[in-house]
Amino acid sequence: MAGEITADSVFEQLISGTRKLCSGDEFRKALKNSPSDPWLYRLLADFHKGNKSFIEADKTYRKAYHLFMEQGKSLQGIAALLRAWAIIRPTPNDFRLLHSQLRRKDSHSSAIAECFAKMSHRELSAVLKKGVLVRYPPHSVVRKAGEVEDSLFLVVYGNLASTAPDDNGPQGGDHACILRENDFFGDRYPYSAEKSHGNLVKTLTEVELLKISKPDLLTLCWEHPDLQIGLKGLMEDQALAEEDKPTKFYRKTSRRHLSITLHLEIFARDPGKYPVVVKCFTSDMSLGGVCVIVDPRYRDLPIEDMVNRKTRLSISLPDESISLTILGRLAWYKETDLDGEDTYAIGIQFNEMPPRLRGLLIVFANAVGATSRQMTTEESLPGRPD
Repeated sequence: MAGEITADSVFEQLISGTRKLCSGDEFRKALKNSPSDPWLYRLLADFHKGNKSFIEADKTYRKAYHLFMEQGKSLQGIAALLRAWAIIRPTPNDFRLLHSQLRRKDSHSSAIAECFAKMSHRELSAVLKKGVLVRYPPHSVVRKAGEVEDSLFLVVYGNLASTAPDDNGPQGGDHACILRENDFFGDRYPYSAEKSHGNLVKTLTEVELLKISKPDLLTLCWEHPDLQIGLKGLMEDQALAEEDKPTKFYRKTSRRHLSITLHLEIFARDPGKYPVVVKCFTSDMSLGGVCVIVDPRYRDLPIEDMVNRKTRLSISLPDESISLTILGRLAWYKETDLDGEDTYAIGIQFNEMPPRLRGLLIVFANAVGATSRQMTTEESLPGRPD
């Protein structure tokens, strides 16, 4: 079979079954040699839980979670946290803290980690409440050849072989695709479509998978439409050749990347009332409009009532010494976050204007963005003369 797996690390030896640690002392000895290995803490937590030492298990799962997150392994950190939450039920604040930590990271080590980081707080909470962790021993069949795909599986750890059925029979041919941590398989986008029969999927080592059933996927995507966009992005990443995949995935919603500062006035529907004024950020704009991220201090806006209201947008340098005002309307909104804080993304459609003025608007906006980025860079340089 193609893609033979080697077991070099202690963790790989443990999940492949070539090595066993049968006592807490043996785990502690292994950790003494690898004190920052989150995988060993994760398996030690499983060991404590199996021995009904639930307090120690909870503490060790959380230690593994923090180490995974430090290394950018978000799926693995989430899995460790879900095991801890199975011991002590999470509070709403626990979900918010996880969401905040995911959003604070500037880069991630996999497309799955980036997908989790882009979720809103509500999306993340909903997904984790539907997800189920399942574990299989080595040389187990996860899905038989020809079975209809009815779930999405994210690989937390371990190695599997996925073999397509061919003319050699229902058990598949000689060539297998090896699935490792942060890969996924199962029900594919679009989730509402009928799926063909799936590959034979067998485990090569012990594996842990985060499973989301098709009915739950349909419910999640119906309740959270933006979630479907993120999951579609996962499929597009998996379709890339291995050499074309990025090694790092960088966040796009951070304040330092939103270099243009704006002030947005949203007018009342009734005449004579003062407009609502909020501070916003963006990185660029088109001829017809702009998407702005609202400063989280204004996240309590009655945003649903503001769609289709008239707006006035002022584009300014950070010191507001130069500004330009544009009239338009609030066309749409969606939940997002900025540096880990919940807020809104708002779409502003500009009023009709002559093409020449539109061109001048873009030139001015680009100049403001370039100046803002230059000022930010200079302020961050050490030893800059006054």
